Amino acid sequence: KAPEGYPFEYYKATGFNAALVELIKIQDAVLSTDGGKIMPWIGLKSWSTGGYANFWSTNYYDEFVLHTGLMNPDPFLIYNIGAKDQGTDEKLLTRLFNQLDELVGFDDRKPLITKAFSWDQRYLLTGMYAGGKNVWRITPDLYTPGVSQENFLINKEKPTFQIGNQVVVFPEGSYIYQPTEKISDYGYWVVSPQNTYPEELRIVGMDIPKEPILGSDKIPIGHTYENSVTKYTPDMQTVSADKAPAVTSPADKEPENNTENNTEETNSGNNNTQKPSQAQGHWAQASLDKAVSMGFLKGTDKGLMPDRNIQRAEFITMLLRAMSIETNETVGATWYAGAINAAKEMGWIEPYDDGPTILTREETARILVRAFQIGETSRRVNFTDIDSVSANMHDAVLDAASSGMINGYPDGTFKPQGNITRAEAVTMILRCIK
Repeated sequence: KAPEGYPFEYYKATGFNAALVELIKIQDAVLSTDGGKIMPWIGLKSWSTGGYANFWSTNYYDEFVLHTGLMNPDPFLIYNIGAKDQGTDEKLLTRLFNQLDELVGFDDRKPLITKAFSWDQRYLLTGMYAGGKNVWRITPDLYTPGVSQENFLINKEKPTFQIGNQVVVFPEGSYIYQPTEKISDYGYWVVSPQNTYPEELRIVGMDIPKEPILGSDKIPIGHTYENSVTKYTPDMQTVSADKAPAVTSPADKEPENNTENNTEETNSGNNNTQKPSQAQGHWAQASLDKAVSMGFLKGTDKGLMPDRNIQRAEFITMLLRAMSIETNETVGATWYAGAINAAKEMGWIEPYDDGPTILTREETARILVRAFQIGETSRRVNFTDIDSVSANMHDAVLDAASSGMINGYPDGTFKPQGNITRAEAVTMILRCIK
C-alpha cells in the first residue's frame, strides 16, 4: 500500500523507485560498516535487468551514480557484461566521475549519512563533506504527476524544495551550484556551509488530493496546498548571482519569418480560452498560435507554459490530436491511459513506457520517426556528441535530424538526454504535419 501523499494507490515499478531501493541498500551498508568503506558495483546504463522495475535505461541511472559517489565508495566496481553500447556507457561514467571530482574531489571528505532513506520518500538527498563545505545532491520523483525538476525548486535564494507533503529547506548560506558540465537534468547540486544540514519537513494538516489536479487538456498541473512555504517560480537560466550560465537559442527554434494570423481557440470541456497573445514575445509565438488555432495545443489554467519540459503523455496527446487520431478516453484510470495505449498499439513507444516521464530529445526523435513512418534517410548528420545517443535510438535520431524533424544546436551537439519544452514539441509537430 502506498504512503499518504503518494499519487498512486499502490507503489508502481518506476525508475525512481528502483533507484530508491538500491540506494537504501547502499546507505544501510555505509551505516553498518566500520569506517563506512563500501565497494558498490554498478552495471552499464544500456544494461537492462529485464521487466519494468529498473532504472538503467533512464536518467535515474546518472542520479544513482552521483548519489552513490557521495557515499565515498572505495572503489566503484564496474560490472561490464560486454554490452554492445559499452563504449558510450564508459564515456558517460567518466563524465559522471569527473563531475564528482569537481564537487568532492578532495582528500578530506566524508559522507554525511545519519539514516537511510525511507521507502515513502519521494526525493533522494545525499551529502558529503569535502573541501571545507558540504555538498548535496537532491533528486525528485519525476514520475509523480505534475512534478518537474523546475517546480520541485520553490525557493532559489534559500534553496527550498517541495514534492507533495515533503519539504527540504537548506540553511542560510547555501546556494545551488552549476557544474562545469550539466549531465543529468533530474537533480540539483546544493552547497551549504560546513557543519550545516538541510531540514527535512513533513508538513501536516494538509488536504492531500487522491488524484492529480488536471488542466484543461487533462495535463497534470500539480497538487495545491496551503502551507507556510512561499511558492516561487525559479528562473532556470540563472543558478546563483555569480554563476549564471550562458543562454543559448533552442535547437528547434522556428524560422523568423514563420508568422500566422490566428483567431482565438476555446478549449473544449471548460471555460478556459487560450489566446495567441499569451505567447507574445516568445521565440515560438507563431508556432504556438498556430497550434492553438489547429486545436492540438490547449494549455492549462496557468496558460500555455511553453518553456515547461513536456511529459511523454502530453507529447503523445498533442501528436494524436495533430494527426486527427481518436482514442478511447475511458481506457484506464488516468487521463492519459487512452493516448498511451494507442501509442503502444501503433508502435510509437515501448510496452513498458509510462505517461508522466519527462521526454528526452532522443526519444522524441524516435516517436516522430515511428509516428510519421520515416524510412532510412541519408543520415548525413554529424553531431559532435552522437556517441552519447542511446544505441536503441541512434538510427531514429539520425533519420529525424536528416529529414528535418528535429535539429541540433548551434555548437554542433544534439544533446540526446536533454529535455524538450512544450514550445519545442509544438514546433517539431508542425514541421511534420505541414
